[in-house]
Amino acid sequence: MPSGPKTVRVLIIGAAVVSVVLNVLLFRALSKVLGCGEIAQVATGAAVEEVLSDSRAGDGGSRGMDRSTARDGSDREAAIPAAAGASQPTPEQQRRIEQLESIGYLAGSRPATDKKSVTRFVPGQAWDGLNFYVSGHDAGATLIDMQGRELHGWHCEAARAWPDREWGRTAKKRGEVYDFWRRAHVFPNGDVLAIFTGVGLVKLDRDSSILWAQEGGFHHDLHVAADGRIYALTREAKLLPRINEQAPILEDMVAILDAAGNELERFSVLEALEASPYRSLLWHNDREGDFLHTNTIELLDGRLAGLDPRFRAGNLLISIVGLDAVCVIGGESERVEWASSSLWSYQHQPTVIDSSHMIIFDNHGNFGNSRVLEFQPLTQESEWIFAGTPEDPICSGSGGSCQRLPNGNTLITESDAGRALEVTRGGTVVWEFHVPYEVELQEAKAPTLFEVIRLAPDFGADWLEGS
Repeated sequence: MPSGPKTVRVLIIGAAVVSVVLNVLLFRALSKVLGCGEIAQVATGAAVEEVLSDSRAGDGGSRGMDRSTARDGSDREAAIPAAAGASQPTPEQQRRIEQLESIGYLAGSRPATDKKSVTRFVPGQAWDGLNFYVSGHDAGATLIDMQGRELHGWHCEAARAWPDREWGRTAKKRGEVYDFWRRAHVFPNGDVLAIFTGVGLVKLDRDSSILWAQEGGFHHDLHVAADGRIYALTREAKLLPRINEQAPILEDMVAILDAAGNELERFSVLEALEASPYRSLLWHNDREGDFLHTNTIELLDGRLAGLDPRFRAGNLLISIVGLDAVCVIGGESERVEWASSSLWSYQHQPTVIDSSHMIIFDNHGNFGNSRVLEFQPLTQESEWIFAGTPEDPICSGSGGSCQRLPNGNTLITESDAGRALEVTRGGTVVWEFHVPYEVELQEAKAPTLFEVIRLAPDFGADWLEGS
């Protein structure tokens, strides 16, 4: 083999490339585990560390694979062999099931700061409206104006919604899953529908009187359709030997309820994957604990159907964090018809914004920091990216949300930091809000801001006055 300066240079360059690749892979693996802040996902009681280990299992190794254009699945192998369903757990496995059922989020994970309420507002550039938010400081929701003035509030603790439930010794510990709402939807008449993670759904009127409460493993997100039906994420902890022969898992489900809270049907997100051309995504995960961690659901309105019929109205857009995947499940087929996992890591809140684009909160895809992406789902081309600035980056290891506003601005919820930003297309921050409360854990923490939604300026005009 010839040798000399050229050969040496080639070897050095090759070694350098290998080193860079290994370091990038190591960095991304670490960022997957650690995120850009403290891990905010927890389990109640003494099982926190053990359940965290399970719930963060798997690197989501599907990153880099563009599955958005595949249709027939002919090049994919079946990932999960056919097998029997759930089996009876041992006492130890039952203990682990109870731990999985208690997985939730911290009320706050970062130290409190002196920034409170609205700290920036540029009239004429920000889209004027009302702001509806839920955070870790309270089992409720709050409506504020653009200056941060509170216009209305709703409140209901889980113990009031389910007075006969056995809560256990950890249920009242401050900062755990029963003390705040994870997500809420406000109706035009002032009614509110809220999620207590792993406990249930509750619907209140505008005076916080309970209209109905539905117990169950509801978590993360819900979507209220125009016909009043409710599409909600729920979960069941169980043993599924075809997934894991030893340890229990959380099986994510989609539940469909009528407007009165009665369940009409439910189907398994896992089975929707297994029955699809995208079932090999399941190999990119250790399949233990909260291994899917589905965190978003949106009923498609058909705006993207011109790009591809798989985005037709009535299908469901979901986000599966454990696979770094965004998927579309057929409303009739109840199987995954489209999936992509190439641009983001540990993502939240994919949502359709027009006839050809989505936006998404990409928690870990910006070298450990976060960003919001606008992208074309079939070509995977990024049309717009906002990551903050080097001095003030967007950084939320968990949670996060985004909403495209009518004037083209984007409202971003940076959950772990307890703040929301409205930014222009050019990246200028024209509105900034920090939760004006603190939560007392081991020290004062900024409350986790689960979501801020911008509503029209005349929202609630017929009932807000004098409320």
